[in-house]
Amino acid sequence: MATTITVYKDLNVRLPQVDSTDTTVVTDSKAVIQSIWRLFTTVEGEIPFYRGYGLNLNQFVQRPLNRATANDIDEYVKNKIKIYEPRVEVIRADATADLDNGIVALTYTVKVKATSQLITLQALKVTVNG
Repeated sequence: MATTITVYKDLNVRLPQVDSTDTTVVTDSKAVIQSIWRLFTTVEGEIPFYRGYGLNLNQFVQRPLNRATANDIDEYVKNKIKIYEPRVEVIRADATADLDNGIVALTYTVKVKATSQLITLQALKVTVNG
């Protein structure tokens, strides 16, 4: 007889419509990834009494589109992940530049510590001056 163990559980906030009676949950690595995307899509200072949570990517808007800027963004994002999502470890970050649109795209591969599962996140796109 196989036993299923849920490592993590979270409410599914990516539903197209939220129903107050809905109890849909996401579990395990999906809960962790949802939490990281919540961090990425929250503007720092947006949540009262939790002002440090989220990203302030606007600070990079007037920066040149070069490796130093990509490294600064990467260090900033990795530090936020380390602080606010301790269930993962960043294993790899790949940066690409879209010169025509002035965008740095960072793709992170993280390891869920409890399961050792490796997951590559959708690219985080940051607009810079270029």
